[in-house]
Amino acid sequence: MAEEKDKPLDRQIKEAELAKLKAETTDLEKRSKQARVMGVPLVQILFGGIVVGFVLLNYIQPLVNLTRDINTKEKEYDRIEFSLKNKILQARADTLKQLSESLKIEQANLAVLNDSLSRETTALAQQTKKAQLDLASVQKRISVLNAQEIELQATIESEKVRVIITAAFGGSLDSETYANVLEKYQMIKAKNYYDKRLNPDGKGIDHQFQLQSGDSVIFDAATGLTWQQSGSGYGSSYADAEDYLKKINAETYGGYKDWRLPTLEEAMSLMEPSANEKGLYIDARFNDTRRIWTADQYAASRAWVVNFNSGICYYDVIDVNDFHVRAVR
Repeated sequence: MAEEKDKPLDRQIKEAELAKLKAETTDLEKRSKQARVMGVPLVQILFGGIVVGFVLLNYIQPLVNLTRDINTKEKEYDRIEFSLKNKILQARADTLKQLSESLKIEQANLAVLNDSLSRETTALAQQTKKAQLDLASVQKRISVLNAQEIELQATIESEKVRVIITAAFGGSLDSETYANVLEKYQMIKAKNYYDKRLNPDGKGIDHQFQLQSGDSVIFDAATGLTWQQSGSGYGSSYADAEDYLKKINAETYGGYKDWRLPTLEEAMSLMEPSANEKGLYIDARFNDTRRIWTADQYAASRAWVVNFNSGICYYDVIDVNDFHVRAVR
């Protein structure tokens, strides 16, 4: 049915007429056979055949011509259809060829771009590596320079300290003596104690003094130390200072029996950055004892002393009788 719908209308009509003629011819043949059987004269039959043949000739010839035209048209349609299909296929082939060539060009361009990018990436990686090496070299150089600067600053500071110590103690200090003085200097600087020569900018301690035991002792809440308010009252050698300590401990001075010589650090904690009304660099609640021994000895023949009259500390021989005792506990 689908094929019949696709045929042209005139063709369908002619085919229908041809089928009708064929049916009529078949009918005539059947009637001729019947006539023979029934005894119809031969002349009538022949006449009838001539008439039928004439009729058929008049109808069949146009149908033959029509069929030939239809076949011709079908061949023409087939030729046109074939031509159109070839043109479409050729157009598609041309398009595919153009797309293929374009794709090849794009692939070639992409390959060139990738190659260029690869070279640039390689160059950048090399530059980065070189920059990293340069940076590492610079950082190493900076570290060396920093170390040299620190060393130089330390050298400068060491020379400043040497100048200060030399000015305070003289330039003839041997290495052992210098090392001992340097240790005391570093302690004074670290504690920020005042010393007119070694640390003139020192501020000392914010003391919290309290007079106790009938004002014979002074307790410092800032350091936890308890001091004699007056001291021995006379000059003595280092050995005599030890005897004095035994004496006051035996007497339970101020209610205590554990009096001793102060260390240089403890004695320097009493040093004030300005002199009181008596001209001494110590709190006015203490008496006017000017110079005291400390427990810090330098070698067997010398010990460190604190001079509140001058606002300094130094070492001296232990046999002199110029220093007092201010005991502490």
